[in-house]
Amino acid sequence: MLANVFTGEKIGLLLTRRMVGRLINGLAGILHKSSLTAIHAPAEMRNDVILLEHQGAISNTGSQHEPVDTDPDKDSQQVAQQSIQIQTVLIQRIDISVKPKLFEIVLKDGKFQPIVAIDIGRIELHRVLDTLTRKAEEADWDIRIEAKWLEPGQTSLTLN
Repeated sequence: MLANVFTGEKIGLLLTRRMVGRLINGLAGILHKSSLTAIHAPAEMRNDVILLEHQGAISNTGSQHEPVDTDPDKDSQQVAQQSIQIQTVLIQRIDISVKPKLFEIVLKDGKFQPIVAIDIGRIELHRVLDTLTRKAEEADWDIRIEAKWLEPGQTSLTLN
């Protein structure tokens, strides 16, 4: 994954399978716990509410904004085509803070120094979660998903 760091340069962010698994499950949990709609829904309906919110976000029906490109391979392919050498950093820690209308994600290196900080809205966070989940599946990483609403069998919903 590529990112623009505080200095303005592009840097490659390396995430281990273990870190991606924790990130996917952490983001899913935060989205679930912070959803006002799900909180007010009956307990047996909460996973369905979050699933509908997730599907709306990734299909762009839940946003009035332009779609956000969260595909980390797009930048990687562009850099590879330009034959540019970039520095890479192994991300060792990810801090996530919930703010009133945003989520702050701070990615840190082995010395726990911030490398990238992202303020992101709920819809964009769903899209990042979807991209991480798809890329982990494509890599055949076999990540155990704890959120029932995010399991592969739950990506489509049938209403009778």
